[in-house]
Amino acid sequence: MKPKYLYLIVDFYLGDGVWEGIRLHKSKLVFIDEHLDRLFNSAHGISSKYSFIKRRYIYEIKKYYRKMK
Repeated sequence: MKPKYLYLIVDFYLGDGVWEGIRLHKSKLVFIDEHLDRLFNSAHGISSKYSFIKRRYIYEIKKYYRKMK
């Protein structure tokens, strides 16, 4: 079964965490920049110590999706 959504979860630490659902439509990530902006802003809001490089996340998401095909 092919995934319809990818969920990113960032910074689980003592119960704190953020997540963002990213929709795939016809094998394309839909509104990926907007989703990642929301994810990163939410992570910043809980004082996450991770560094965020949007290109790297997009690369990893696409790599994961290719494995799931």
